[in-house]
Amino acid sequence: KYTHDLEDAKSALQKLETSTSERSYKFFKEMKVFVENFVDCLNEKIQEIYQLESEMSEILESRSRTLLKRRQDDLQLESTAIQKLAGTGGDNDADEKTKMNLQDLELRRRRRHQKREDSGQKDHHEGMSSDDELPPDQEREYQQNQEDVLLLCKPIFDDVHEDFYQIKNVLAKFHEWRERFPETYYDAYISLCIPKLLGPLVRKQLIDWNPLQDTALLEHMPWYRDLDDFCFSKHEQENNLEDDPDHKVLNAVIEKTVIPKVSGDKHV
Repeated sequence: KYTHDLEDAKSALQKLETSTSERSYKFFKEMKVFVENFVDCLNEKIQEIYQLESEMSEILESRSRTLLKRRQDDLQLESTAIQKLAGTGGDNDADEKTKMNLQDLELRRRRRHQKREDSGQKDHHEGMSSDDELPPDQEREYQQNQEDVLLLCKPIFDDVHEDFYQIKNVLAKFHEWRERFPETYYDAYISLCIPKLLGPLVRKQLIDWNPLQDTALLEHMPWYRDLDDFCFSKHEQENNLEDDPDHKVLNAVIEKTVIPKVSGDKHV
């Protein structure tokens, strides 16, 4: 599906190249070459990006499953201890292992409480959130697995010119087109192509983003700021182009990249 979307983008440029005046021919010729090279670059890198994205997702899911299992065990432990104290579980004195587990549970609970106080969180009721701590050895393994994936991410575009992977540079090409030849730009429905073209680049930047843990706001991420600047440029604000389809580009990119990550949909 993604390859089909990229071919549609290339086809739009080819049609424009054959229907423009001599004045703009050079520009569209260069734009056509850029888009073709950009699409070829993405086709070469996209599977690697998605593979690493999948590996990171599995690491996060594995951690979540471990925490869920531990939380269930904690609840079972507390239930068993209460039954013993109530005299319904046989021996009224919990064995040493149960006592140690309860002490560990209480220690983690106190650390969570202190962590929330230090971060300024209030109005929290214990039991309304899950325990997000792992034993030190498991936490180190989890961190190492994440770092291994990120190390593999870094060199993906080492052999590519920054014009083909820096979102700001890619958008600059389309911004120039919009400024110089707005009629052909809007006739080509570029606002529908950009989210498809930038999807893999944004997803690469989001590989290490965990929406359940990271406090970084989307609005502060480089790709978000670049798209926001493109969608709501100073020129458009001055001309009050309220119906500009480019205003929807940022939302479309979020729908294609952020929403699937939050919802756990790996097939978008």
